[in-house]
Amino acid sequence: MSNQSSPAITVLLPVYNSGDLVAQTIESILAQTFTDFELLIINDGSTDHSASIVAQFTDSRIRFIHNEKNIGLIATLNKGAILARGRYIARMDADDIALPQRLEKQSAFLDANPQVAVAASWVDFINTDGEVTGQWDTDRHTVTETDIRRIMPGTNCIAHPSVMIRTEIVQQFLYSDAQKGAEDYDLWLRMMAAGKRIAKLPEVLLHYRIHPASITVQLKASEPVEKRLLRIKRKFMTAEILRGRFSKILWAVLYSMLRNAARHIIKNKLPAWLRDLKRIFTESPLQLAFERRRMDYILSRYTGNKIFVFPYTHVGGAEQVHADIVRVFTEEKPVVIFSGFSENEKFLHLFEPHAQVLNIPALLNHPFTRARARRVLCHWFSKAEKPVFFGSNAAFFYDMLPHLPPHTRSIDLIHAFKYQPGGNTAHQSYLRYMPRMESRIFVSEAARKEFDTFCFHHNIPAAERHKLKFISNTAARASEPVKAVTTPLRILFVGRHSPEKRLTLFLQIAAQLHRSHAPQFAFTVVGATAPSPEYNFIDFKGELTRAAEVAAQYAAADVLVLTSSREGFPMVIMEAMMHGVLVVATPVGDIPNRLSNECCVVLSSPEEEIVVKETVQALMKMAANPEKTTEQKHTAKAFAEKQFSEEKFAKAYQQLLNEAKEK
Repeated sequence: MSNQSSPAITVLLPVYNSGDLVAQTIESILAQTFTDFELLIINDGSTDHSASIVAQFTDSRIRFIHNEKNIGLIATLNKGAILARGRYIARMDADDIALPQRLEKQSAFLDANPQVAVAASWVDFINTDGEVTGQWDTDRHTVTETDIRRIMPGTNCIAHPSVMIRTEIVQQFLYSDAQKGAEDYDLWLRMMAAGKRIAKLPEVLLHYRIHPASITVQLKASEPVEKRLLRIKRKFMTAEILRGRFSKILWAVLYSMLRNAARHIIKNKLPAWLRDLKRIFTESPLQLAFERRRMDYILSRYTGNKIFVFPYTHVGGAEQVHADIVRVFTEEKPVVIFSGFSENEKFLHLFEPHAQVLNIPALLNHPFTRARARRVLCHWFSKAEKPVFFGSNAAFFYDMLPHLPPHTRSIDLIHAFKYQPGGNTAHQSYLRYMPRMESRIFVSEAARKEFDTFCFHHNIPAAERHKLKFISNTAARASEPVKAVTTPLRILFVGRHSPEKRLTLFLQIAAQLHRSHAPQFAFTVVGATAPSPEYNFIDFKGELTRAAEVAAQYAAADVLVLTSSREGFPMVIMEAMMHGVLVVATPVGDIPNRLSNECCVVLSSPEEEIVVKETVQALMKMAANPEKTTEQKHTAKAFAEKQFSEEKFAKAYQQLLNEAKEK
């Protein structure tokens, strides 16, 4: 046990409203293999049950001090540094977990290296549920003192709760109350400027808890990282210059500030400035006035409780799904806002019979009108009874979330998602809004699972991930009977000439079959035009916007070929199968999980050579046995009518959006 008058280590643990997690933190300290320590717990005016949780521990090594009122983390840390009795101070946050040998290994390192002021360690991230979700890359990439000196002027590379510091050093420097949220980074910079050595043990000694309510998450979400770094470094440099200190670290920080400023302008400011400048000079004041009057008129008279926000009115699978959702609530005549600048309005007619449409992208994006438009919408939500805010693929939806009244039910729809470690930057920026959203809907189970993995590795707790739900899209039931297969076998491709659709692969397949078995096959492409005259044997229909035109192409086809490299679960598959069209598709998204082998062919790989080879083989086999292929077409239609019915779709969305009324 420790000598309480002069223990080797003071574990400094500030506590503020951490009642749900602080017991685990205390237990991890009391279970240390090194026992000569005091655990200095300072309750910083908590208003929850933190104090009662701490009071349950009776270990003699615990010193429990109460601040009469909340004085903040920095003042509490400085108070703890002054009160510390140990020769070393080990920092802990009230939601982190120290591994059993942490104190033993760090104190031994400092004992053996008397010139080192700070000994940090690697950390693993954990979520609220205690699951290890990943590592901090910057932490892992800085191992030696040389690494730390090189990286630190640019960005922090030390996890504050992982450090053990010599007490006299902490008392000499203390934390700066001007650096709220960056008090640790500022301390490391000041220590290095004074020639103090900072080292790191290259092993995990702490589990660092990240969750939406943590101070770290809240502060980082509140401003761009480059702007935050500029603010921290400016304050550090100002303080150093006023003290007359011009060390090497000062010039390294200055250089890094110039780089931060350039990145901030290029990444965060310049695109917005250019967009705003363009809109100032290109948007018609008359158009802005028209959109403003229409929004004011519609919202002032709307007595329902649902507002939908979608980006576009042009042709697309996502836009068709949005229209299907709105059609479920036709009787309520909800408000539908289009927030983006569409290529055209060819799908606008799908919404107008079922909703009050506000196609107001200029109003919502112009620098002189967007703030006022947001206020008008928030005012409507504040007055509405149990309002529902539903969005999909629209940045404006997420921009609105922090400003909505608390009683607003917010739900978004995600069409396709693929987890990419280090990527998914747009979705990362929206994660901070998850506590504000009631549900997040996915049109494919594969996308939902990918997003769940993404959330897990970004420290989103299980309680928030339970908001992720799957609702299948739908397609209209075809009234005409299934046509028997004859020669030629009629093959259809539906999709724009975009990289993920890989029209070029379909053209290779068509060319190969045309060269070897021309009379047995006929090819049609909907959604794109001929790239060159050599494909004149293919009937290119271009973009079709009317449902009857698209239905006619499905009715005339025998097989739909989908060559995509990335999908959720495409609308074209459901629409085609409703008409009794067979499907040959790459194994992407939900396709392998939701299609029956009796009415489709799922290829073994999305690799280009395999797609071409296996699709050619499948089509040859279908053409050679028209009777069996006709039977499969009937099976496809029956399967689609059961799995993709409009009734099933409508029921799911009615339950989702009207849930509050039923409670």
